[in-house]
Amino acid sequence: MVRHAGATLTTDCPFLGMCCSQQQRCLVMAQWRVLDFQKYEGPIAARQGKLFAGERSVPLADISTILTGPRCSLHASLLDRAAHFEIILLACDWRGVPISAALPWSSNTRVGARHAAQSQLSEGRRKNAWMQLVKAKIAGQRANLHPESAAYRSLQRLQQEVRSGDPSNTEAQAAKLYWKSVFLDEPGFVRDAAMSTDRNALLNYGYTILRGAVIRNIVAAGLWPTLGFWHHHRGNVFALADDLIEPFRPVVDHVVQGFSIDTELGDLGVRASLVASLDMPFATNGHTVGTMIMELAQTVGAYVEGEGTRLQVSSWRVA
Repeated sequence: MVRHAGATLTTDCPFLGMCCSQQQRCLVMAQWRVLDFQKYEGPIAARQGKLFAGERSVPLADISTILTGPRCSLHASLLDRAAHFEIILLACDWRGVPISAALPWSSNTRVGARHAAQSQLSEGRRKNAWMQLVKAKIAGQRANLHPESAAYRSLQRLQQEVRSGDPSNTEAQAAKLYWKSVFLDEPGFVRDAAMSTDRNALLNYGYTILRGAVIRNIVAAGLWPTLGFWHHHRGNVFALADDLIEPFRPVVDHVVQGFSIDTELGDLGVRASLVASLDMPFATNGHTVGTMIMELAQTVGAYVEGEGTRLQVSSWRVA
């Protein structure tokens, strides 16, 4: 059993033996509904309402996201049942970086109206939404810093200075100060998403878990993931997901804060702790990260259709 940040990760899951095998390894935490098959070698299929890998199985109804690696063989039955159970499949390369996704068509009854509303959303409402997301992200980052530190006070000031559309790029200013201060045992830490080592690897993995949950809930809310508020690169299929993930990144940062500087992502207990971030309490109302992601996606759906004058976004608070 592994404990982290108030969450308990049981090790009596049906894939335990496979996780411990040198040739067939995966990480399954059914309680958080994320299955990690990046290190698994072999076929994965679905039948009788369950996912099967070898002789091991887990109910499809318990799954929200599946991560696969280059050595997995996915049966067509899994693709069919994953769509039926609204499961996101993220295919990862040898570095563990997601390179493609399979997601079900939305069953939301307002999907057409919301896609149209997204494409016609005014610049003012897009900018206002991005402002609220940036403010929530900076507030969450501030929660991970010592309240007596200079960085904490600087982020508090920057949070108040965020304006519609964030024309001064306050988000980047806050990030520069934040990453220099968030890990007390590594004051020279440099955040680099392209790095697959040290704490950058842990952060990348945790953000991948978050991104999968965000994408799933965006689709469930009847939204189109390519049409974002601020992220808009022509090659970014999940621009909206990259917008909505921002307030939740500090949760992963907090989990990584709890690891020593020499912690490696290859440790299954470490991965399990990062997966468990979805089940951590997010705000003072006690709702989990996963629940708040769902609520934000639904709020965005209503917002793009004209409900409310500003997007309501909660921020991370350390329990």
